[in-house]
Amino acid sequence: MVGLLIACVSLVAGALILLGWDRLHPRSARRAAPWITLAALLIGVAGTGVPSGPPTGGLLGVLQPDAWSGLWRGLLLLGLALRLVLEPGFGEPSPNASAVHALQLLAAAGATLAISTRDLLLLTLGVVLYATADANARPAAREQAPWVRPLGVGALAFGTSLVYAATATLDLDGIASLLWERPGPQAALLYLGVGLLIAGLALLTRLLTWRATSEPATGSDAVTGVATLGRVCLGAFGALGPVWGWLLASVGLLLMVQGWLAARRRHDQARVKALHGAQAGLLLVALASAPTRAGLLALIMAGVAFWLAELIVATIARITQYEGPDAEVYTGLHRRNPWLGGAALVGLLSLAGLPLTLGFAGRAALAWAARDGDAGGLIVAALAVLLSALCAADYLQVLLTIYRASAGNQRVRVSSYVLVLLLIAASALLVLAVYPSLFSAWVTRIVG
Repeated sequence: MVGLLIACVSLVAGALILLGWDRLHPRSARRAAPWITLAALLIGVAGTGVPSGPPTGGLLGVLQPDAWSGLWRGLLLLGLALRLVLEPGFGEPSPNASAVHALQLLAAAGATLAISTRDLLLLTLGVVLYATADANARPAAREQAPWVRPLGVGALAFGTSLVYAATATLDLDGIASLLWERPGPQAALLYLGVGLLIAGLALLTRLLTWRATSEPATGSDAVTGVATLGRVCLGAFGALGPVWGWLLASVGLLLMVQGWLAARRRHDQARVKALHGAQAGLLLVALASAPTRAGLLALIMAGVAFWLAELIVATIARITQYEGPDAEVYTGLHRRNPWLGGAALVGLLSLAGLPLTLGFAGRAALAWAARDGDAGGLIVAALAVLLSALCAADYLQVLLTIYRASAGNQRVRVSSYVLVLLLIAASALLVLAVYPSLFSAWVTRIVG
């Protein structure tokens, strides 16, 4: 409990400090904004390692952290901190720095609340806060269709209302106990609420997109989406696994098909971003298999693999585009900066799911988990692996451009600390694939 409170207080306090400081001394506030944001995020990461202590009652009881929330909360805050540090021009003042960084901290606070709470209403409010603040903090997120976020908020709110109407409680543990003990006569109402709730969470965290021009899920979106969907599906609605399992698997396969088809009409970074939709679909398929121990292992491995690889490729895209509006992202990158080209190579290999990378280990674990299920689960896993192979062919076309001569071969200059962090992330994708014991330990902590 102490670690979670430390994280929440540091994030909210950082946002309030930035807004107040900006009103008094705007110029100095802009210069200090990135550092205050980084400090708040790192304090939150450090708080993840603080033991949770015995369960508490009352109001704070709904915020009692567990191994599930500890894993995803740590990944979320660490990813946001790394993304901030790796941003080109980190530390340089910008006109709206205070407001943007305050929104980023509020988004992180909302996601932290949603991941860690045991109350469905607080989870809903946390996800809405995350989606709203993040959309206003990132220009790329504002390019979404204007009706997507209201649709997600409406589906999430209406789904929460229907679940409450069917179960008369918003306590996630209480819902789980009720469904396991006696399903009740209100099945249709409950099923509709569960479906809308899942759709709203997937929309607001960008795991569900149906247009190639939509901004795809980032690593932070994926972590928030997997953590919140897992909390409601694996926890509260565990007894309805056959219902939401087939829903997630079907939508996931459709997203993989859509991402593959969209990528074939694009090139370079546009192709990689289109394939992020397929990656989100793979995460939904993995979540559908998570009720088993092997499936939970596959979900954690796939989630961490996308989190790390997306951080690498997104950072490299921002670095190269920072050099000029017409800069190429991957073409000739090995010649323009060999270290950067090596990091991009590992990140794309993991996204493609090729051997010796964590992306491949996650797909292999998903296929292995299917043997513990029924024939339908085997078919879903086989289709997911087949679609992953088709997407891998598109990733390979991007990979080959890394060693292709570019028009200018202009060297990409990047700070030493950025290269070190990117190479550490790339090394993690390789090391964690060879030594997956860390993921098995987390599965043991979550399942018990």
